[in-house]
Amino acid sequence: MTKKRFVSLVFLFVSLVTRVLWGQIDTERVPPALDNDDLYTRLAASRLVVIGGLAKSEGITKRLTPEIRAQMITNISAGTGGGLYTIQTEETVCRQSDFDANAPVVTDQPQSLSLFIPFSESYHIDGHTRELFVPGQRYLLFLVELDDKQKNELTEIYNLDPNRPYYRAKERNRGVIPLSRPTAQDPVPKQPKVLDRIVQLCNAMRSSSPAEKLESLQRLIDSDDPVLQREARIAKAAVKASMSTSENQQQQPKHEP
Repeated sequence: MTKKRFVSLVFLFVSLVTRVLWGQIDTERVPPALDNDDLYTRLAASRLVVIGGLAKSEGITKRLTPEIRAQMITNISAGTGGGLYTIQTEETVCRQSDFDANAPVVTDQPQSLSLFIPFSESYHIDGHTRELFVPGQRYLLFLVELDDKQKNELTEIYNLDPNRPYYRAKERNRGVIPLSRPTAQDPVPKQPKVLDRIVQLCNAMRSSSPAEKLESLQRLIDSDDPVLQREARIAKAAVKASMSTSENQQQQPKHEP
């Protein structure tokens, strides 16, 4: 059996076990598609919020250091590392730069995004399970980009491209919301209500003008949707606080060198 074939089989086995465990534990948690809590906070903390699907999944090995090679003499699986998931985006719904002018601007064009999940990572972190991706499924994804320190740590251990950006879902599987795929029989399938709320909130934050943001958010506050009302009030308060901070910075006297 070739090394590549072995890694693929291990990856498939781990993926299947993960799905079984995910379905058996933590059954009282709110499914991501029904989770309408702290939407503004989660959006503002995500580098990107996109709609897309799984284009590719593959097993990634650890770098074969002398230590790993020694471990593999008695345990061949010691070299297995994790799952690399490639997400092909259809649409960018939100960008962190819409919420924070200091955040890097990321393209709105459809693109491929990479998520890497080590097999050694705990299934539960802070009450949330690992991300779960199923071939053929569409998702709304809250994505956080790994910083340089996190990426360097991964690329030192695993056979990953150090020049590629890597992402994780915000709060793990909480940031992975399954969506329905259009079909010939149902070209406009019913989607989770949270999708429409997120789209409206993101659209309200799109303008680069704080005044326009406030106007759009006020329309959501005046809507008959209690979730949008709540989240728009939080967003409005954040925009006003940002405006106040900018005004104070502009009013501070400049000291001559």
